[in-house]
Amino acid sequence: MYSYYQKTKEKKPGLLQHPETGVDICSLPYPKDSPVVYVIKGTDLKKCIQKSKQTVLYLWSPKCQSPVCYSPNIVANKCSNIGADLFIVAEYYDSDLMSLKYSLKKPVYGIDTRYYGTDLTDKYVAKFLRDLDSTLVRSESHRYFYFVDGKFKASYRSLDSLAKYETYNIGSANN
Repeated sequence: MYSYYQKTKEKKPGLLQHPETGVDICSLPYPKDSPVVYVIKGTDLKKCIQKSKQTVLYLWSPKCQSPVCYSPNIVANKCSNIGADLFIVAEYYDSDLMSLKYSLKKPVYGIDTRYYGTDLTDKYVAKFLRDLDSTLVRSESHRYFYFVDGKFKASYRSLDSLAKYETYNIGSANN
């Protein structure tokens, strides 16, 4: 599968934004006027994850129809319920679904395929995840990545599995 970065940029020129060098992406709010997807590197997001007590990274595939793929709103609600900060990173670009307004606190992020030197999804996603944690290897079907105090703890195929893990381990996560 390919990123569809160029196709998305051509169809919706203002949608994809590259934050200026030195900008703290952690403080970028979800745009109120029109949707924006911030194109970032894993090292950028790692700084945000390190500032958070509990973090969920949702590797969002906009057109995914699998039972483990949810809209950003559903994932945001679930993360709010378990007290985790949510970062949504698009696995690939889709101008139509990325242009919709979602009820989010943080913007949707896209992976900087030029930085990673490839337009092939599997390759740039693997490099992006390694930038977050050198031990992080994505299982093909895992979309949810759980971090505590900036450290990768586990990845999950389903949102329900993540919520169960967090519930059972909330004592150790908060100590």
